[in-house]
Amino acid sequence: MGVGDVIMAASKREPTRGYAIAETIISVPTLVLSGGWTIDILSRNRHEDALTLAVISVAMSSLTLAHGIKWMRIHKRRRLEAQYAAPGMQAAARMAPYAESSRLEASWQLATMPVSDGKSIGAGVGVVGRF
Repeated sequence: MGVGDVIMAASKREPTRGYAIAETIISVPTLVLSGGWTIDILSRNRHEDALTLAVISVAMSSLTLAHGIKWMRIHKRRRLEAQYAAPGMQAAARMAPYAESSRLEASWQLATMPVSDGKSIGAGVGVVGRF
């Protein structure tokens, strides 16, 4: 799912409602399994490279879940706005900031950032921006 998100961000397209639902459905069992794996590693006091991979897996699954939920809410809000908006009427004042923020185009770039292997900190590269 993450590769699809990067491709959509690069082409400045928003995820469809179906994509957001699929992203959410797939990330829930992934999060449960990777969380269980992390707990298993911690309970055996095996602090090795597998722990780093497990924690990264939990973090990525959490981000994917949050991203899917966010886009499902955006699509639901847009559907409700279209359903209840009278012709020629603007969105209610409390909805206006959200409507404006969801119209912003996706933009991203590579940036330097600190990374850690759990023992030391170093320089790394990551993706930052609006997805």
